[in-house]
Amino acid sequence: MKAIMIVLTFFALWLTSFLSTSGENILALILILTIGILHGSNDIRLLLNLKEGLRLKMSKQQYLLLYIAVVLLGAICFYLIPLVTLMFFVGISAYHFGEQHWSGKLKKQSIFFTVYATVYGLFIFALIFYFNQPEVVEVVYDLTGFQLPTAFFAPFLFVNLGLLVILSVVGYQKFSGNFVLEAFYLLVFGLIFSIAPLILGFAFYFVIWHSLPSLYDQITFLYGDVSSGSLRKYLINSLFYWLAALFGLLVIYYFIGGEDSLFLPVLFSFLAAITFPHVFVIEQIERE
Repeated sequence: MKAIMIVLTFFALWLTSFLSTSGENILALILILTIGILHGSNDIRLLLNLKEGLRLKMSKQQYLLLYIAVVLLGAICFYLIPLVTLMFFVGISAYHFGEQHWSGKLKKQSIFFTVYATVYGLFIFALIFYFNQPEVVEVVYDLTGFQLPTAFFAPFLFVNLGLLVILSVVGYQKFSGNFVLEAFYLLVFGLIFSIAPLILGFAFYFVIWHSLPSLYDQITFLYGDVSSGSLRKYLINSLFYWLAALFGLLVIYYFIGGEDSLFLPVLFSFLAAITFPHVFVIEQIERE
């Protein structure tokens, strides 16, 4: 799977060499709005397939209402306390990215796993932020009204790198992964983020390195294997929720005026709102 992801990554980078800035933005949006959002569109069915002891005694309709309520709560928090909500989103997304990446390579259900996964994810964000500082400052300001100082980026990167190295050395015996290979992956990520603009670099990681492996795990969890038949079932069961998510994004964008400069802040805040319940669902699956 990882070999395929590396090939897809470099193919995508090669493809962008033929695209204009607007073409790169369109490619990024296509990736995020299709595979990116799709990988979180089957959460209700995933919840219903959890073992009885790990889920609430609720119907599909009740789960859907609860799910929507959590998404709306996230959106309201972004409106009322945007900076705090953004920080929370980065933190929970960092853990979610790290959890996906280290699943099967590190013993779960431990404080060490939670801390390591979070630091790993924060380092990914730090790489994205460091190589796209002007764009990150602009998006953060548009989202929260807070002017992020440029002096923030280098310390954020090196502190998380230092923590990642320390935790890797301290917990070395807990790992079943190849550290040389993992270091190579990080170099690949750094190359991606240094070449691609913010939204495209984020899309490459979010879709190729997070959403695709997550889809593989979800399909396996639901249907026992990954095949053309199980993939078709997943897509059919996800279609309504995926379309509803896209419709919700368009409605929000329309009501705030539809200005081009606001699309990235709206997109990231929307992804944050739907991420909160999704992370909980995947966490429950990982406990199975």
